[in-house]
Amino acid sequence: MLSKLFCLYSEVEDEEYKQEIADELFDNDTVIEFNIDNKNEQCKKGVFPKHKIYVFNANFVTNNLRDEGSSVKVKNFNVPSNIRLENKEIKKINSEIEELKKDLEEKEKELKKITDIEKTVSTKIKHKYNEVKELEGTRLTIDYRKINFSEVRQLKHIDEDIKENVIKLNISKFNNNKEDIFLLSKIMLKPIFINKNNLQVILKKNIIATSNESVLKKIERISQIIGGKESQQWLMNGYKLLSDSKEPVICPLCNTDITTVFKSLIMEYESFFNREFESFQNELQEQISYIKSIIEYLLEKRENRLNNIFGKYTFLIKRERDELEIEEKLITSILDELKNIVRLLEEKKSKTNIVKDYNFEKIELLIDEYNKKVDEYNSIKNIIMTYIENNENNQNQLISKIKNLFLEKYYIEFIEMSKMKEPGKYINELEAKVNDLKTAIQNKEIKLREELGKMKFESKYVNEYLLKLNVTRFSVNIDDTLEVIYKESNKVKKSIKHSLSEGEKTTLALAYFLSKVRVEVAGPKKDYNKEYEKCTFYIDDPVSSLDENRLFYTANLLYNEFHMAEQLFVSSHNLKFLKILINYKFTDKQINLYEIKYDKFSQIRNLPKTLWNFNTSYYYRLQQILDYLDGKVDYNTAICYIPNNIRVVLESFLSFKFCYLSSSKSIGYTPGLPDLIEWVKNENKNYFKNLQNVGDITKENWKDHLSIVISKISDSFSHGSPANQEITFNPISEKELKKICRTVIDLMQFMDNVHIEKSKELGANAL
Repeated sequence: MLSKLFCLYSEVEDEEYKQEIADELFDNDTVIEFNIDNKNEQCKKGVFPKHKIYVFNANFVTNNLRDEGSSVKVKNFNVPSNIRLENKEIKKINSEIEELKKDLEEKEKELKKITDIEKTVSTKIKHKYNEVKELEGTRLTIDYRKINFSEVRQLKHIDEDIKENVIKLNISKFNNNKEDIFLLSKIMLKPIFINKNNLQVILKKNIIATSNESVLKKIERISQIIGGKESQQWLMNGYKLLSDSKEPVICPLCNTDITTVFKSLIMEYESFFNREFESFQNELQEQISYIKSIIEYLLEKRENRLNNIFGKYTFLIKRERDELEIEEKLITSILDELKNIVRLLEEKKSKTNIVKDYNFEKIELLIDEYNKKVDEYNSIKNIIMTYIENNENNQNQLISKIKNLFLEKYYIEFIEMSKMKEPGKYINELEAKVNDLKTAIQNKEIKLREELGKMKFESKYVNEYLLKLNVTRFSVNIDDTLEVIYKESNKVKKSIKHSLSEGEKTTLALAYFLSKVRVEVAGPKKDYNKEYEKCTFYIDDPVSSLDENRLFYTANLLYNEFHMAEQLFVSSHNLKFLKILINYKFTDKQINLYEIKYDKFSQIRNLPKTLWNFNTSYYYRLQQILDYLDGKVDYNTAICYIPNNIRVVLESFLSFKFCYLSSSKSIGYTPGLPDLIEWVKNENKNYFKNLQNVGDITKENWKDHLSIVISKISDSFSHGSPANQEITFNPISEKELKKICRTVIDLMQFMDNVHIEKSKELGANAL
């Protein structure tokens, strides 16, 4: 209790724990006051002063040790404890992680359950889809995240729709021909055209008629000499040669200057060989090339390849194949006419002065007939292509529709198997929760590593202090897990013997407390004790169940650590430990000893002198009996412990006086009060004949008084403990209790001389 009050003034205790203490101990109006540095400081709910006060108590042990074996099931009782250092924050984080992992495990379990159902339904639907031969080469993709149907239909209606659309797809696939549409798109059939008017002008045009007559005659004369066919080229070459000559022009025969005559000749040539002539020649060549291209096109006979495709689609064309074909005779006639035109144009090109005439009526009729056929072919081609394309699109639409029907079937079966309205949405929500939990766990683990790092740093000197406390059976893995490692196996745990007792746990927590305080207050300084000069320490019950040797080591360590501290408070139930501790000289520090008395109201009072140099509780208990007889303690308080004190004191006195060391019932056991009284009453020697009467005690009745004591003290109703007070029988009355106390004191005073005689007798027997 007192250690908790010190926690309220500590700057290192967290506010949440302080508030818990205040809620436990305080009313709203409660105020406590500590004198700190000669100044009274008040503490009340929500207002907690902060001083360099460091408290070690049961709460520190609980908050900084983790014993995984403390909560094992009964059937696993033989499993050893796995103990580690673990502070309150780490425990909190670990607890949060455990809760998150538990939640995650549940969510993942539920997610697996629903996804397994989804996989079962998905596999079943895909298998049924793949069994449809018309859907061969296609694939059904199922993604529950994207599937949602507003209307939930009956499965039989969906199956009927699937069957109907598969039949349609079967018919559509039977008429499909992808090769045909490819060929139709490649084979281009086009109409042919000739420019009759242009051709007539070209054939009838006489370029020579426009030339000078004198030049014409000269040209005709030269043409007769060199031949008509070659004259045109010969004259053109001559013209180029003369044009390139330089002035003055000298005749090569008579060596005469003929420049003037030469210029006149050149001018006459230019009237014939001008740009118009060259343009005319080019125009002739263009017409020849164009008509030849038509001839080449017709010779490819593209219509024949189209006819082969058209034959498959007569059900669309609704005509016989013969009616569709372009007759070979028509093509041949057109080719003959076109070849004649080419021949005339070529003649005109070599002899520009020749005027030709040609009747274009026949070729025009033939071309018109051909072009009509071409238009008809192209119309049919478009019909077929449109049909095939529509048919292909229709297949895709049918496949898409069938897929959608299978997805609807999947959706309905998923709902039925999962027994959920929207299982896909539920999976999405579960997945989101799982991801959120994983993220939360990762964040907590990061925080945990940070806290572990801090605690590892604070645990730097734990093993050093364990050795100083004479603990060699185990140590702490301060570099890694902070778990206890047992020296015998060098492992965390191996068997049930590798567990810590409550006393060892307290020792481990104390070692951590000393290390933590040292790190926080002094850091790496070697003379860290000096840093404690402004600090107050409260060590509560550090040796609750230790052996005699550990009492010394603990007291010695506390002195060495805190002999320079401003104040050190140590509370313990073990008076031997306190005796060892106060024997150390704390320099000029004053040592005060107090007893915390828990009666109706807790009290702090000076320690009774009977306990200052404690070796046994005998003197203390005897003093309590005397205090009650003197009226220093009221009955309601005394009834809780005085009967037991009477038993203990009388047992010690009789055992000591008569040297009775073991029970008559079982060797090795200390004799109880009934044994001792019975033995004393049965003593043959009359040790009491020379003794003086004390009160009501005489040589004749002392045995009777002993019998009264045993009858009043040994029964279960003589004690006023809370448990016994619930029984309908009342405990020993106040009057009887007073009387028994007086009888016991008188008996002890009456028998005091017996002890000498019995000691001599025991010594004689030993010899």
